[in-house]
Amino acid sequence: MADIHTVSRKKGPDAIYIRQRYSADNGGVKQKQIRCADMTEAKELLPLVQEAEDKGILYVDTRPVSYPGNSVLSSHYGAVSTRYADITIGELLPMYLEDAAGRGRFSPNVLTSKKGIVSNHIIPYIGNVPIRNIDTMFIQDFFDDLLNHRAAQGNHTSQAPLNSARTVAEVRKILSPAFGYAITRLRAIKTNPITPDIIMPKYETKPRDQWDYDELVEALSSETDPQLKAVIALIPSETVRNCELLGLCWDCVHLPDHITEADPAYIYIKRELLRVKLTDLEATKVTPFRVFPNVSKKASSRMCLLEKTKTSRTRRIVYLPEKAAEILREHRQRQVEMKAFYGESYQDYNLVFALEDRFPGRPISNETINRYFRKFKEAHGLRDVTLYSLRGSGVTQKLRIPGISPKVVQTDMGGDTEAVMMKHYATAEDRDRRRLAAEINKAFFGNGKDETSQENQDDTD
Repeated sequence: MADIHTVSRKKGPDAIYIRQRYSADNGGVKQKQIRCADMTEAKELLPLVQEAEDKGILYVDTRPVSYPGNSVLSSHYGAVSTRYADITIGELLPMYLEDAAGRGRFSPNVLTSKKGIVSNHIIPYIGNVPIRNIDTMFIQDFFDDLLNHRAAQGNHTSQAPLNSARTVAEVRKILSPAFGYAITRLRAIKTNPITPDIIMPKYETKPRDQWDYDELVEALSSETDPQLKAVIALIPSETVRNCELLGLCWDCVHLPDHITEADPAYIYIKRELLRVKLTDLEATKVTPFRVFPNVSKKASSRMCLLEKTKTSRTRRIVYLPEKAAEILREHRQRQVEMKAFYGESYQDYNLVFALEDRFPGRPISNETINRYFRKFKEAHGLRDVTLYSLRGSGVTQKLRIPGISPKVVQTDMGGDTEAVMMKHYATAEDRDRRRLAAEINKAFFGNGKDETSQENQDDTD
């Protein structure tokens, strides 16, 4: 009996066939596979194949372009479907984002960001253009023209600047896989118009400014409340991300009374705190550990504590230095006192870092903790850097410790590779470069005059 057979493939859509069985010349049974463009076409074709099998003859594939299944000669690989022949860029991109989010390629906040790029920088310009009318020269002209248009107003208080080269790069990161989706999933086009020949505008990534050793020590010794002090201590010493630290719960913190090699203090990084849109959370099929009740007027977004961090490498145990453990104990004691002071008004979610004044116990957003940090810098006259840059300061200081392997530091920070860590986080301090010059002086030139030249001078005398 004829049936539909699906073959899973690592790349591209599943291959769908109809299998027809027939008698071989030697008396055995063989089967013929008939390729179908999609499941709809397979279901429409199955009765015809079954009819041919009942008659004891092979099914002959004579489907024209106008076949009800909307495909042409599906026995040929790479056949283009007519179902999405007239689809536009504005119709393609939402379909691509939904498919990619459902496959787990985007986290909720990344999906929100990509939707913003689509709505602000792609749809307004080429949203009505059918994808079959787009070629490489069209894309090149579009990328060049983007630089002449202004960015979305967003949070700009004055007129928004022109689109940057980085924005064009972000547009390409969306369009290229979207055209790939149109090829492999929709079978609407045959080739991707975004090729390596397209000339992209160049842009330089500005290095993130960070505190050196002296500034970091000064900040850690400055007086501030125990909670902010714990944040400033843990980010460089544990090289954690802001969202990982703000999503830390007390059940993931181990603080023994007496720290020993057999019983060290550590934190287990496995969750992250993000503000996400509920629609994007549902689209990515991410199951949150906790969704906090909404207290703002933005009903479309929520503070969510996600069960899993960015990647599998970021779920890690990071050991605490004794001083950092002591600072964390002081913060915990302060939090216990806060709970006793507020009583039932304190919303206890077991968070290590939580609001203390307004809505006590609720999670601290990244914007709020950055505002606290900005006030701290202004009060103590410290150089203006971002809170996240303390992570880079921690990487730099750890790499300066003699005998520490870069692999240990990379594992500690939960980074992808050592190359990424060295390129984006580590910096060379001036004091180390000056010390290097002194060492080179000893190695290349010796401590005094060149001995050979001195011997030649003695012979001359």
